[in-house]
Amino acid sequence: MYEIGNFKPNGKEMAVCILVAVAVLVAAFGAGYYIGIRNTTKTDGNGGDDGAGQVGQHIQSAITGQREITERIDGLQGGTAQIAGSIEKGAAGIENAAVANSRAESLVRESGELIAEGQRIIQAIRSRNKTAAGEN
Repeated sequence: MYEIGNFKPNGKEMAVCILVAVAVLVAAFGAGYYIGIRNTTKTDGNGGDDGAGQVGQHIQSAITGQREITERIDGLQGGTAQIAGSIEKGAAGIENAAVANSRAESLVRESGELIAEGQRIIQAIRSRNKTAAGEN
């Protein structure tokens, strides 16, 4: 076996190594180029490029899907705005109901006070009538 670590090529061996490396690179480039050219000439039977046409269709499908998603998001945002408006109206209604309830409580308290005052007046009138009737 050869030990690669001790390999010290002379001029002729160096030239052979360089030629072999160049030949391998040219062969690899040629094979890649040939495969690439061969794939670009493939068609789907209708005269269109098989790969490029499919990629274009996938891109168009993705664009259409993205537009649909964007429209749905816009619709959801409109619905969200309507819900937010309804919530605000509901909150305003609750606040108005609380104010009306507070006012009703105040009116009930006032009417209770007026009734009590009216009863005191009636009682005072009755006691005066009794006193006046007792003097006669």
